[in-house]
Amino acid sequence: MPAIELGLTVFEQGGDFADGIIAFSGTSLGAAEFVSFDKKAINALKAQRKKARLLSQK
Repeated sequence: MPAIELGLTVFEQGGDFADGIIAFSGTSLGAAEFVSFDKKAINALKAQRKKARLLSQK
């Protein structure tokens, strides 16, 4: 299952398992990119060549 694989990969790189699942689901539904306040999740997804953007925490 690709969603679980991405979830585990993100988790192994310091992000949250759920962020990987959400990113996969969003892409499957047509989302252009994953956005989050979670810097670790963004970095983990970018390491997997997924389009991800960090939202400012100002």
